[in-house]
Amino acid sequence: MSGYRKPYTVEEEMKILEYIIRTKGHNRVRGLTMWKELSRDELPDRTYQSLHERFRRHIVNNLPSETYDIPTKEQQKIKKIFDELGKGSKRTEEDITLENTVSKDGRKLARNLFEDSDSDTPNEVE
Repeated sequence: MSGYRKPYTVEEEMKILEYIIRTKGHNRVRGLTMWKELSRDELPDRTYQSLHERFRRHIVNNLPSETYDIPTKEQQKIKKIFDELGKGSKRTEEDITLENTVSKDGRKLARNLFEDSDSDTPNEVE
């Protein structure tokens, strides 16, 4: 049957969510790289476009859901990040990764500065 699309199963949808959680791909759900990896590594019978669209149009709109055997907190986190990424649609996954890196380094620098503020020697940053 040419053009036949088999319906998604709950198991396939679970694999999508589990992959996002396992690979910490929360910030990558709006890009395409993660979906290509998921198609290649976990669900080779589905195209990356199909996986992305299923997530975007169906799964994320139903989160949180008791259908998925995943903690509600994780489901809410996926939905929240997806929604936030949509607000800044010009932002790429690389931008978000860079922001997270800078933010973590900035906190580390600030923490180092405050911890040694009584000393006379300047703090070295790794």
